[in-house]
Amino acid sequence: MVTAVEARKKDIIMRLNESKLKREEREQKIEEDKQRSEDRKAATEEAREKWENDNSAAIQKYEAYAEAVAGGETPDLEEGEEPPTKPNFDEKFFLYNWDEEHPAINIPAEVVDDVDNDWIIAADKKDDLIADFAVNRAEELAALAPSTPEDTKGKKK
Repeated sequence: MVTAVEARKKDIIMRLNESKLKREEREQKIEEDKQRSEDRKAATEEAREKWENDNSAAIQKYEAYAEAVAGGETPDLEEGEEPPTKPNFDEKFFLYNWDEEHPAINIPAEVVDDVDNDWIIAADKKDDLIADFAVNRAEELAALAPSTPEDTKGKKK
């Protein structure tokens, strides 16, 4: 009976640890998504400014033409020359390319802890149990792994 109870407790703590790790991963992904959104907005503003600097002559030409038309004058155009059109920054195209280079972050679903009614654990003790489990698990894994490269030289795979 004692062995069964210990195994059950170990299982509960293991699942609590997994839930904790999943919550931490979700929080990290949310932060990465926030950073990506900020980077996307900054890149768009930067690209718009660069585009405006690169196309300033065409923008000024259109604005001068628009002012003349608004003032009632008919600007002189050379024969066969089209009236200037207002250049526009293609934000959708820029965002499409940016999103291709920086894919969206997949945020995992919210983690819900399993309810174990057979062992009631106080909230403050739960964190201690999870920390102890993580330490014990790390020690188990360290015992299984070779400690130095020399340990693996004589062993066959």
